[in-house]
Amino acid sequence: MAKRKIKINDLFNFKFPGEVCISPDGKKIVYSIKTISKDRTKYHSNIFLYNIEKNENIQFTVGDHFDSSPVWSPDGKKIAFISDRDGNNQIYTISAHGGEAQKVSEFEEGSISQLCWSPCGSKIALIYTPKKKREPFEYTDEEDKKSLDVEKGKGRVLCRVVTRLRYKVDGGRIKEDERDHVFILNVATKKVKQITEGEYDDMNPVFFPDGKNILFVSNRTEDPDKNSLHSDLYKVSVDGGEIELLDTPPGPLYDPTISRNGNMIAYMGHDKPEDAWGVTNIHLWLLDLKTKECKNIVKEFDRTCTNVTVGDMRSSGGSVSPVFSEDESSIYFHASDKGNSRIFKVDIPNQTVEALTQINGDIVNFSFTEKRDRAAFILGTTESPGDIWIQDVNNHKNNLKRLTNLNQEILDNLTFSIPEEIHYKAKDGFDIHAWILKPPDFDPSRKYPSILEIHGGPRCQYANIFFFEFQILAAAGYVVYYANPRGGQGYGTKFAGTIINDWGNVDYQDLMSATDFMLDKDYIDPERLGVTGGSYGGFMTNWIIGHTNRYKAAVTQRSVTNLVSMFGTCDFGYDIPREFGGSPWKNREELLRMSPLTYVENINTPLLIIHSEQDLRTCIEQGEQLFVALKVLGKETTFVRFPEEGHELSRSGSPDRRAKRLEWIVKWFDDHLK
Repeated sequence: MAKRKIKINDLFNFKFPGEVCISPDGKKIVYSIKTISKDRTKYHSNIFLYNIEKNENIQFTVGDHFDSSPVWSPDGKKIAFISDRDGNNQIYTISAHGGEAQKVSEFEEGSISQLCWSPCGSKIALIYTPKKKREPFEYTDEEDKKSLDVEKGKGRVLCRVVTRLRYKVDGGRIKEDERDHVFILNVATKKVKQITEGEYDDMNPVFFPDGKNILFVSNRTEDPDKNSLHSDLYKVSVDGGEIELLDTPPGPLYDPTISRNGNMIAYMGHDKPEDAWGVTNIHLWLLDLKTKECKNIVKEFDRTCTNVTVGDMRSSGGSVSPVFSEDESSIYFHASDKGNSRIFKVDIPNQTVEALTQINGDIVNFSFTEKRDRAAFILGTTESPGDIWIQDVNNHKNNLKRLTNLNQEILDNLTFSIPEEIHYKAKDGFDIHAWILKPPDFDPSRKYPSILEIHGGPRCQYANIFFFEFQILAAAGYVVYYANPRGGQGYGTKFAGTIINDWGNVDYQDLMSATDFMLDKDYIDPERLGVTGGSYGGFMTNWIIGHTNRYKAAVTQRSVTNLVSMFGTCDFGYDIPREFGGSPWKNREELLRMSPLTYVENINTPLLIIHSEQDLRTCIEQGEQLFVALKVLGKETTFVRFPEEGHELSRSGSPDRRAKRLEWIVKWFDDHLK
């Protein structure tokens, strides 16, 4: 069969690997795969098991529901996971040999996450957030009550009462009195005990080795929402009761893990609670419970120890808990480094760091055996959105094996492009890391239209991955190029901090230098330049077309336009002073100076504005302000709004709307650049 170019509808056939967990003995790997429903409106997820010795891949759960977060019991005989198969999220277990999954919890409607088995395997610690119950209207007049259908309106939200600062979360969720707390489930009896309570959100429960106590993370300051980068470690008995605060430096922390002897706790975090948005490197810290000493053990490692890669083909991401080696002399951890995310190892006594994984790509999730002799992880590369890999820890430079090829059937029938990794010089001589993605039928004798893509964050990075949006644009005949300008993460603290209180300066120059670099290529048509980006990338798109007319078409997505109004509408906009030097009533002129809306009269580039109506990160009012201003000024613009979607539309929004978004982007550039 002849290969064809990739199409937008191909998105519906891809498989997206989620969480991965290797069995304690290292013989089997359990993982989840997310797929798109037949009606293309939602996602399903099932659990799979890979038998390493037999080289056998088995689907463990089936059905049009969402099974996720699989974790092995300590003896390797059972797997626990979360499923909505009964219409409400519950915890299930299934034998490692297969069979029917057994429901072991009876939670009321709400969310369940972060499962952790007890050392003896009889209990599971978890985070549970109950959904607020809706009370019916109270009728005071009995005659009135008899004449109306009371049940018809039962559970209907009459109003929402807000008293906390961070009362909303992107995607449309409004927080009232819902809180995340630690619960313990007895697997055999299905009995559940709530361990923590109060006006706080708790996370990351971990059993101590003796199984008698739980470690968890919580922000229990006087005003947790206002002091968002103040978290602490706490210890509590599995029976509940008094909570003990463990002494750590002030600052954010998460993903703790405990050494097998119970004497050390490793966690991810930093000690700069007034940090600008993600500038300070997340580092690996070690708390000695005997000496009470707590220190950063990767202090000289100038990288952030979390995954900051942006992509549109992952079903999970973010941070992973560090792992102690078997002899507890070293710790394995995750970090982002120059367009890759890798597993690293730090020697505790010497604090020397080396990369465990050498392959270029994006490691999203990892898991180690009980003996720490083998690691399993999900790795995405420029040629594959993500697969299950294993690596021998003791011979890590030579023993790397790919176990699955989940999307081989799709990719074998497509012609797609492999990005060319490059470096170019900014105007001040600074070295910038970037990529060029050419059309799959590229002809160097032709002149091509091109599109500059700009990542969000800003403390994120583009990486050596398969990016569906970029592949679609390349297949449509565009040369796509994308860079990691200053202000992003993955290249050190100084690199990330360059744009604090100065968005639109060196980051703008770095992106202009990217276009200058491309214009030196004989195959780039200088009269057909396009630019697009989302979130901070949308900010930069707006900024660019407000400062230059060199681009003939632009698409701004979920963008920032007005930093003054964003202060009160973004779900954490009240943190703006940490990034921009002050609140709107004290720093109004500076915020306006850095707001693209200030320069709207300069915009002459035809602009497509894409925004989601439930986006509470960069609220849709940001797009509305830009659209109305451009229409009043008589400029060419179109506003495409996506209902029921949040800030993550391009990555995890409903599949049909993701496809429609891509159709609009391609059409806009085709109409203006071809």
